[in-house]
Amino acid sequence: MNTPTTPTTPTKVAAAAFAWTARSATVRAIDPRSQAELNRTAECRAAFARDFGAGEIKWGGRNLSRLLRMTGERPQRVGEMRSFLSVLGLDCDSARWVSRGGVFDHGEMWGRGGEPWAVVGHPYRIDDDKRGLIADLARFPMLRVSVDDRPSYYGFGTHHVRVELVEVRSPFKPYPSTPKTRAAAREARKAFAEVFGVGVDP
Repeated sequence: MNTPTTPTTPTKVAAAAFAWTARSATVRAIDPRSQAELNRTAECRAAFARDFGAGEIKWGGRNLSRLLRMTGERPQRVGEMRSFLSVLGLDCDSARWVSRGGVFDHGEMWGRGGEPWAVVGHPYRIDDDKRGLIADLARFPMLRVSVDDRPSYYGFGTHHVRVELVEVRSPFKPYPSTPKTRAAAREARKAFAEVFGVGVDP
């Protein structure tokens, strides 16, 4: 004769999951303002992608490095850009990992035509120091920096910060050294020494 069995653990787990889902649905149902904000931000996000012809790409140090190299700037200038971005919240500790903090809270990376194009952040606040650093970053001619020029598609009181490429350029490649370029460099150093009265390396 078969004897009744007690409910198994999977059954209890399923029941608990169902109860949690029901409670969550109830919470959403009694908070229409949150749902309205989610609907609004979804529309803003779709408008952002449509207006710029862009799509979200993988967040990571590799794509950030690609974006900065495609400014066509020399490595020293790329390093300066990276320093500003690091202080602003994009701290890159490895080739793969990059933080989402500061003005790049809730950050995302976007691409166009298969290449990185922009980094977008959604901070809840931007203090005066950060605004000053943003202004310094905007002085790099190959980066366009925008703050609140359109609604934040993250919503819930956040700002919209966007750093984008003005145009895609080939990464910088140093010119090869030749006898002519070395001779020209020597003449330039000699002229500099004569004008400013300093020594010159042979």
